[in-house]
Amino acid sequence: MKNVIIVLFLIFSGLMYSCSTKKLSGETISAKEKPQGLIEVTSKGYGSLKSESVNNAVHNAFTNILVYGIPQSNQKRPLLGNQAVQVFERNKKYFDKFFKNDLSSFILNQKVLSFNPTNITEASSEVWMEINLDALRRKLENDKIISTFGL
Repeated sequence: MKNVIIVLFLIFSGLMYSCSTKKLSGETISAKEKPQGLIEVTSKGYGSLKSESVNNAVHNAFTNILVYGIPQSNQKRPLLGNQAVQVFERNKKYFDKFFKNDLSSFILNQKVLSFNPTNITEASSEVWMEINLDALRRKLENDKIISTFGL
């Protein structure tokens, strides 16, 4: 009986840990070359629920676009500029609100390519997105997060 309780406790603890883990990943790649002002990416997300995993994939895609850039795309450099990490950290409240309320307005198309919850170390979803970079850049300029190009 004692062994059964221990096993149940370990399983329950593992499930609780996997549900609460949010993982930021660099697993966002350019899906297809697009005209300037648009980007098409696939991004991986983590989470035990489909909605949680898809939201994490979208969050990862935007974080990578803003802070790191997307290799082999028309947005190779961070949208936040050369000091992207510092800009991101300095405007934490702004970006918390941005990620909570504004992301969907920049996603032109989105499709969940896969969802397969396995464990906390492997992505559970892959999401394809087409994102309007010009609109995203304009919002960041209007909100004084980044400087207007050329000024």
